[in-house]
Amino acid sequence: PTASLIGPLCVTHQNLKQYAKLFECLAKLEQLIRDGDTRIMADYVFVSPADARPLPDTLRAEALLELGRYEDAIATGLRALEAVPQGMAVDMSIWPPLKYRLTILPILAIAAVHAKHVERAKQFVDQLEATSIPFVGGALLSPVKENGLARAYMAVGAYDKALGMLAGSGFRSVAVALTDLTTPFAYRAI
Repeated sequence: PTASLIGPLCVTHQNLKQYAKLFECLAKLEQLIRDGDTRIMADYVFVSPADARPLPDTLRAEALLELGRYEDAIATGLRALEAVPQGMAVDMSIWPPLKYRLTILPILAIAAVHAKHVERAKQFVDQLEATSIPFVGGALLSPVKENGLARAYMAVGAYDKALGMLAGSGFRSVAVALTDLTTPFAYRAI
């Protein structure tokens, strides 16, 4: 097996919340990375390889958050953030460095709130807000940032800002339309 096969498998285990399989998969991926296999190749012609090094701790931090191990999630998320390549924020990979950053910061913010480190959580939110999205790749990365900000805002209690993120993403419009169609108590957007 290669990182190109194991990395996406680990993502699948995380998405399915199969934590035992996820942690086994991450151990295999980390061993491959230690052995020098640090790239996840895509099946597409014009897509460049992604850096696999931040992936294990990114997925592990999310799992630890979901399992209620908040301090561990913070430590692991910070380690993942340190592994994100510096320099070029966007490349032609499926996991450009900026996507890692946009994925890790909300995990850190939410874990920090649950760990009763609200001021630290707000610092992670500030970092996420300050993360700019370049024009190239923006259509793919803006929704990742908006979703991450909505989640982080909810965690810190900034509900108006969270709703603003959802309104900008198109999700709110779909939710309002479905509500209008399915209930007599429909929400009416102004």
